Amino acid sequence: MAAGHLDQRADVSSRDELGEMADAFNQMAERLGLAHELRNPLSTLQGNLEGMLDGVLPLEQRQVATALDQTVFLSRLVDDLRLLSLAQTGRLTLEQSHTDLATLVRNVVEDFQPLAQDRAVALQVNLPEPAPTANVDPQRIRQVLADLLSNALRYTGESGRVEVTLANGPDGIQLSVSDTGAGIPPEDLPHIFDRFYRFDRSRSRAAGVTGLGLAIARQLVEAHGGRISAESRPGLGFRFTLPLPS
Repeated sequence: MAAGHLDQRADVSSRDELGEMADAFNQMAERLGLAHELRNPLSTLQGNLEGMLDGVLPLEQRQVATALDQTVFLSRLVDDLRLLSLAQTGRLTLEQSHTDLATLVRNVVEDFQPLAQDRAVALQVNLPEPAPTANVDPQRIRQVLADLLSNALRYTGESGRVEVTLANGPDGIQLSVSDTGAGIPPEDLPHIFDRFYRFDRSRSRAAGVTGLGLAIARQLVEAHGGRISAESRPGLGFRFTLPLPS
Protein backbone atom coordinates (compact mmCIF):
# COMPACT_ATOMS: atom_id res chain seq x y z
CA MET A 1 0.00 0.00 0.00
CA ALA A 2 2.84 2.38 0.88
CA ALA A 3 4.35 1.75 -2.56
CA GLY A 4 1.11 2.86 -4.24
CA HIS A 5 -0.55 -0.53 -4.81
CA LEU A 6 -4.00 0.64 -3.78
CA ASP A 7 -5.74 -2.61 -4.74
CA GLN A 8 -4.18 -4.51 -1.83
CA ARG A 9 -6.60 -5.97 0.72
CA ALA A 10 -6.20 -7.86 3.98
CA ASP A 11 -7.93 -11.21 4.47
CA VAL A 12 -10.67 -10.93 7.10
CA SER A 13 -10.79 -14.43 8.59
CA SER A 14 -12.01 -13.66 12.10
CA ARG A 15 -14.09 -11.19 14.09
CA ASP A 16 -11.59 -10.64 16.91
CA GLU A 17 -9.26 -7.64 17.25
CA LEU A 18 -7.08 -8.75 14.33
CA GLY A 19 -10.17 -9.18 12.17
CA GLU A 20 -11.39 -5.71 13.11
CA MET A 21 -7.97 -4.26 12.27
CA ALA A 22 -7.97 -6.04 8.88
CA ASP A 23 -11.46 -4.73 8.18
CA ALA A 24 -10.37 -1.19 9.11
CA PHE A 25 -7.36 -1.53 6.79
CA ASN A 26 -9.63 -2.58 3.92
CA GLN A 27 -11.95 0.35 4.51
CA MET A 28 -8.97 2.72 4.49
CA ALA A 29 -7.68 1.14 1.29
CA GLU A 30 -11.11 1.50 -0.30
CA ARG A 31 -11.21 5.21 0.49
CA LEU A 32 -7.71 5.73 -0.91
CA GLY A 33 -8.53 3.80 -4.06
CA LEU A 34 -11.76 5.73 -4.52
CA ALA A 35 -10.00 9.07 -4.10
CA HIS A 36 -7.38 8.04 -6.66
CA GLU A 37 -9.91 6.96 -9.29
CA LEU A 38 -12.21 9.93 -8.74
CA ARG A 39 -9.46 12.48 -9.22
CA ASN A 40 -9.34 12.47 -13.05
CA PRO A 41 -13.09 12.60 -13.80
CA LEU A 42 -13.61 15.16 -11.04
CA SER A 43 -10.83 17.33 -12.46
CA THR A 44 -12.39 17.11 -15.92
CA LEU A 45 -15.84 17.99 -14.57
CA GLN A 46 -14.48 20.89 -12.54
CA GLY A 47 -12.50 22.21 -15.50
CA ASN A 48 -15.53 22.11 -17.80
CA LEU A 49 -17.79 23.88 -15.28
CA GLU A 50 -15.19 26.55 -14.49
CA GLY A 51 -14.64 27.08 -18.22
CA MET A 52 -18.35 27.69 -18.76
CA LEU A 53 -18.58 30.06 -15.81
CA ASP A 54 -15.52 32.02 -16.97
CA GLY A 55 -16.77 32.21 -20.54
CA VAL A 56 -13.85 30.18 -21.90
CA LEU A 57 -16.23 27.38 -22.90
CA PRO A 58 -19.66 28.13 -24.41
CA LEU A 59 -22.58 27.52 -22.08
CA GLU A 60 -24.48 25.33 -24.51
CA GLN A 61 -26.27 22.00 -24.50
CA ARG A 62 -23.27 20.03 -25.75
CA GLN A 63 -21.03 21.23 -22.91
CA VAL A 64 -23.72 20.59 -20.29
CA ALA A 65 -24.23 17.08 -21.72
CA THR A 66 -20.50 16.41 -21.33
CA ALA A 67 -20.65 17.49 -17.69
CA LEU A 68 -23.69 15.26 -17.15
CA ASP A 69 -21.86 12.28 -18.67
CA GLN A 70 -19.05 12.82 -16.17
CA THR A 71 -21.45 12.82 -13.22
CA VAL A 72 -23.14 9.63 -14.50
CA PHE A 73 -19.74 7.96 -14.77
CA LEU A 74 -18.79 9.08 -11.25
CA SER A 75 -22.05 7.74 -9.85
CA ARG A 76 -21.49 4.37 -11.55
CA LEU A 77 -17.91 4.26 -10.29
CA VAL A 78 -18.95 4.91 -6.70
CA ASP A 79 -21.67 2.24 -6.87
CA ASP A 80 -19.24 -0.30 -8.35
CA LEU A 81 -16.59 0.42 -5.73
CA ARG A 82 -19.09 0.09 -2.90
CA LEU A 83 -20.32 -3.27 -4.22
CA LEU A 84 -16.76 -4.49 -4.66
CA SER A 85 -15.84 -3.43 -1.14
CA LEU A 86 -18.83 -5.23 0.38
CA ALA A 87 -18.04 -8.41 -1.53
CA GLN A 88 -14.33 -8.38 -0.72
CA THR A 89 -14.91 -7.90 2.99
CA GLY A 90 -17.63 -10.56 3.23
CA ARG A 91 -20.39 -8.07 3.99
CA LEU A 92 -22.44 -8.57 0.83
CA THR A 93 -25.78 -10.22 1.55
CA LEU A 94 -26.94 -12.79 -0.99
CA GLU A 95 -30.64 -13.57 -1.46
CA GLN A 96 -30.31 -17.12 -2.75
CA SER A 97 -33.15 -19.22 -4.09
CA HIS A 98 -33.56 -22.17 -6.46
CA THR A 99 -33.42 -20.37 -9.81
CA ASP A 100 -34.36 -21.48 -13.32
CA LEU A 101 -31.02 -20.82 -14.99
CA ALA A 102 -32.28 -21.21 -18.56
CA THR A 103 -34.82 -18.42 -18.07
CA LEU A 104 -32.22 -16.23 -16.38
CA VAL A 105 -29.72 -16.73 -19.23
CA ARG A 106 -32.34 -16.14 -21.95
CA ASN A 107 -33.49 -12.90 -20.32
CA VAL A 108 -29.98 -11.47 -20.00
CA VAL A 109 -29.01 -12.48 -23.54
CA GLU A 110 -32.22 -10.93 -24.89
CA ASP A 111 -31.26 -7.63 -23.23
CA PHE A 112 -27.94 -7.67 -25.12
CA GLN A 113 -29.28 -8.71 -28.54
CA PRO A 114 -29.83 -5.12 -29.78
CA LEU A 115 -26.23 -4.19 -28.92
CA ALA A 116 -24.94 -7.36 -30.61
CA GLN A 117 -26.96 -6.58 -33.73
CA ASP A 118 -25.67 -3.01 -33.83
CA ARG A 119 -22.12 -4.37 -33.77
CA ALA A 120 -22.87 -7.15 -36.28
CA VAL A 121 -21.93 -9.81 -33.72
CA ALA A 122 -23.77 -13.13 -33.52
CA LEU A 123 -24.94 -13.73 -29.94
CA GLN A 124 -25.82 -17.39 -29.38
CA VAL A 125 -27.17 -19.43 -26.46
CA ASN A 126 -26.61 -23.13 -25.76
CA LEU A 127 -28.89 -24.61 -23.10
CA PRO A 128 -29.23 -28.21 -21.87
CA GLU A 129 -32.42 -30.23 -21.56
CA PRO A 130 -33.84 -30.39 -19.00
CA ALA A 131 -32.99 -26.88 -17.84
CA PRO A 132 -31.04 -26.95 -14.56
CA THR A 133 -31.79 -24.96 -11.43
CA ALA A 134 -29.21 -23.57 -9.02
CA ASN A 135 -29.29 -22.14 -5.52
CA VAL A 136 -28.08 -18.62 -6.36
CA ASP A 137 -28.92 -14.98 -5.90
CA PRO A 138 -30.52 -14.43 -9.34
CA GLN A 139 -29.86 -10.68 -9.43
CA ARG A 140 -26.17 -11.15 -8.68
CA ILE A 141 -25.75 -13.92 -11.26
CA ARG A 142 -27.57 -11.74 -13.79
CA GLN A 143 -25.01 -9.03 -13.01
CA VAL A 144 -22.11 -11.44 -13.49
CA LEU A 145 -23.46 -12.60 -16.86
CA ALA A 146 -24.16 -9.02 -17.92
CA ASP A 147 -20.60 -7.98 -17.06
CA LEU A 148 -19.17 -10.91 -19.03
CA LEU A 149 -21.40 -10.24 -22.04
CA SER A 150 -20.60 -6.53 -21.98
CA ASN A 151 -16.90 -7.35 -21.94
CA ALA A 152 -17.25 -9.92 -24.75
CA LEU A 153 -19.21 -7.60 -27.02
CA ARG A 154 -16.81 -4.74 -26.37
CA TYR A 155 -13.83 -6.71 -27.65
CA THR A 156 -15.44 -8.80 -30.41
CA GLY A 157 -15.19 -7.32 -33.86
CA GLU A 158 -17.75 -7.17 -36.64
CA SER A 159 -18.92 -10.60 -37.90
CA GLY A 160 -17.61 -12.15 -34.70
CA ARG A 161 -19.48 -14.49 -32.37
CA VAL A 162 -20.28 -14.57 -28.65
CA GLU A 163 -21.67 -17.76 -27.08
CA VAL A 164 -23.31 -18.31 -23.72
CA THR A 165 -23.35 -21.96 -22.68
CA LEU A 166 -25.05 -23.62 -19.72
CA ALA A 167 -24.00 -27.20 -19.09
CA ASN A 168 -24.43 -30.02 -16.60
CA GLY A 169 -20.93 -31.35 -15.92
CA PRO A 170 -19.42 -33.95 -13.60
CA ASP A 171 -18.63 -31.22 -11.07
CA GLY A 172 -22.05 -29.57 -11.27
CA ILE A 173 -23.57 -26.77 -13.31
CA GLN A 174 -21.25 -24.56 -15.33
CA LEU A 175 -21.97 -21.27 -17.09
CA SER A 176 -19.53 -20.06 -19.71
CA VAL A 177 -19.20 -17.04 -22.00
CA SER A 178 -16.84 -17.24 -24.98
CA ASP A 179 -16.05 -14.87 -27.83
CA THR A 180 -14.02 -14.68 -31.01
CA GLY A 181 -12.29 -11.44 -30.12
CA ALA A 182 -8.60 -10.65 -30.27
CA GLY A 183 -7.74 -12.24 -26.92
CA ILE A 184 -4.70 -11.21 -24.87
CA PRO A 185 -1.13 -12.44 -24.27
CA PRO A 186 -0.60 -15.06 -21.54
CA GLU A 187 1.30 -12.61 -19.33
CA ASP A 188 -1.75 -10.33 -19.12
CA LEU A 189 -4.26 -13.07 -18.34
CA PRO A 190 -3.59 -13.29 -14.56
CA HIS A 191 -4.43 -9.58 -14.17
CA ILE A 192 -7.79 -9.35 -15.93
CA PHE A 193 -9.74 -9.65 -12.67
CA ASP A 194 -7.76 -6.86 -11.00
CA ARG A 195 -9.70 -3.70 -10.34
CA PHE A 196 -9.19 -0.95 -12.93
CA TYR A 197 -7.12 -3.26 -15.14
CA ARG A 198 -7.60 -2.54 -18.84
CA PHE A 199 -5.88 -4.96 -21.18
CA ASP A 200 -6.72 -2.76 -24.17
CA ARG A 201 -4.67 0.35 -23.41
CA SER A 202 -6.37 2.28 -26.23
CA ARG A 203 -9.68 2.27 -24.35
CA SER A 204 -10.20 4.82 -21.63
CA ARG A 205 -12.71 5.89 -19.03
CA ALA A 206 -14.06 8.29 -21.63
CA ALA A 207 -15.95 5.30 -23.03
CA GLY A 208 -17.87 5.06 -19.75
CA VAL A 209 -16.08 1.90 -18.61
CA THR A 210 -15.12 1.88 -14.92
CA GLY A 211 -12.68 -1.01 -15.21
CA LEU A 212 -14.41 -2.89 -12.39
CA GLY A 213 -16.74 -5.27 -14.25
CA LEU A 214 -14.55 -8.37 -14.17
CA ALA A 215 -13.35 -7.66 -10.63
CA ILE A 216 -16.98 -7.50 -9.49
CA ALA A 217 -17.86 -10.65 -11.43
CA ARG A 218 -15.08 -12.56 -9.66
CA GLN A 219 -16.17 -11.36 -6.22
CA LEU A 220 -19.83 -12.21 -6.84
CA VAL A 221 -18.93 -15.73 -8.01
CA GLU A 222 -16.70 -16.23 -4.98
CA ALA A 223 -19.50 -15.01 -2.71
CA HIS A 224 -21.49 -17.99 -4.05
CA GLY A 225 -18.64 -20.33 -3.12
CA GLY A 226 -17.28 -20.72 -6.66
CA ARG A 227 -14.30 -19.47 -8.62
CA ILE A 228 -14.45 -17.96 -12.08
CA SER A 229 -11.73 -18.95 -14.55
CA ALA A 230 -10.56 -17.37 -17.80
CA GLU A 231 -8.80 -18.71 -20.88
CA SER A 232 -7.41 -16.60 -23.70
CA ARG A 233 -4.75 -16.52 -26.36
CA PRO A 234 -3.99 -13.81 -28.93
CA GLY A 235 -6.33 -14.17 -31.87
CA LEU A 236 -8.56 -16.77 -30.17
CA GLY A 237 -10.75 -14.62 -27.95
CA PHE A 238 -11.83 -15.28 -24.36
CA ARG A 239 -13.64 -18.00 -22.52
CA PHE A 240 -14.93 -17.37 -18.99
CA THR A 241 -16.27 -20.31 -16.98
CA LEU A 242 -17.97 -20.26 -13.59
CA PRO A 243 -19.53 -23.01 -11.47
CA LEU A 244 -22.98 -22.55 -9.97
CA PRO A 245 -24.19 -24.25 -6.77
CA SER A 246 -27.01 -26.75 -7.34
